[in-house]
Amino acid sequence: MKRLILFMLCFTLCFSAFAKEIDSDYVFRASQAGDQYVKMNLSLNIPNKPSQLKIGGAGTLGYHYFVTDSINIGGDIGFNYLTTIGENVFYFIPFFFKVGYQFNSGKIEYDFDFADYLWLKAKDFLEKNGYDQYEVSNFSKKGFESKHNLSYWNHKSYLGVGSGATGTVYNDDGSGIRWTNTQNVESYINFWQEKSNGFSIEKNDDIQELEQIDVETSKIEFFLMGLRKLSGITTKEYENIFHKPIDDKIIRVFKKWEQKNLCKIQNEHNDSVRYSLGKNGILFLNAFLEEIV
Repeated sequence: MKRLILFMLCFTLCFSAFAKEIDSDYVFRASQAGDQYVKMNLSLNIPNKPSQLKIGGAGTLGYHYFVTDSINIGGDIGFNYLTTIGENVFYFIPFFFKVGYQFNSGKIEYDFDFADYLWLKAKDFLEKNGYDQYEVSNFSKKGFESKHNLSYWNHKSYLGVGSGATGTVYNDDGSGIRWTNTQNVESYINFWQEKSNGFSIEKNDDIQELEQIDVETSKIEFFLMGLRKLSGITTKEYENIFHKPIDDKIIRVFKKWEQKNLCKIQNEHNDSVRYSLGKNGILFLNAFLEEIV
């Protein structure tokens, strides 16, 4: 037994030392210094011959704390009720102090191919059960689309009210201002209790972070948010916001993607043209945005 334990320890240390380094920009840590967790286990022992043995059980409660990304310390306490033949029972309450080591600093590689597979399976399941996809990551029954989220995707102004909330108000030329309220609830409440001269975005620096959105950035956001919808965007919507037609460079990209069967271009009755990526092209939204920026 001692030789087996020694062999397993040596094997594990060698595996850790020569493990392949993960070559990916998308690596997540399973743990880091300061992480902690509580462990709870319960088990039930049911005897094969209830006439001779009674039901027993066991439980464990533990606490562990990561001193570094790899090393954690903690302790467990166990509660056991084990049955024996006859009326005799055996109780014991063991205490354990533990030191753990997590190899490779807890690195986990994200599998994008498997994530895409799971997403497509979920999409098929929802559509088979009557939920239509109307946006990159949103499905609904017909007529129950989120009006709140559609405001974002349609480039509309919205108010962010409350601690941690974000709001955006657009100007007539398409530029805008965006604010994010402080996450400190107490500071947020105190500010508005003391304030008596009404709401003014420019004068709330104590509880808000402000971002000026210029016209060019706003145009990118128009495509970024609007093309998330399967219905896409129209030239009329763009012209109503920015008072000029869509740049020829962007129109050429739309036509190129149409040739790849990744974009739909439809003429509408009001002299407007609708551009949408559809269910195939929407999977490559980021690549499309990179081409038009």
